[in-house]
Amino acid sequence: MKLKSVVALFLIIFYSCSREDDCFTITEKRVIDGKYYFYFDAQDRTDAYPNNNPGLDGGYPDRYGSGQVDKETFESTNVGDKYCE
Repeated sequence: MKLKSVVALFLIIFYSCSREDDCFTITEKRVIDGKYYFYFDAQDRTDAYPNNNPGLDGGYPDRYGSGQVDKETFESTNVGDKYCE
C-alpha cells in the first residue's frame, strides 16, 4: 500500500512539472458575431496544431491559428502581447 502511494505521488509531481503552457504572440484581434478571437502565427507550432500540414488536404496551409476568448481577456490584451492557454 505504501509503495502505491509513493508511486502515485511521484507520477502526480512528474506530470505537473512536465506540463508546458502553450503561449503565442497575438498578431490580430477580431470580434465576429459577438465572439472574441485572437489570431497568432502558428507557423512554427505545428506540434500544437498538427492539422496545419500542407500535404494534408492538397491545399495551402493556414499559417495562422486562432482561439476564442472571453470579453475580459480580449479587452485586457493588445496585439503583440503573449497569450498562454
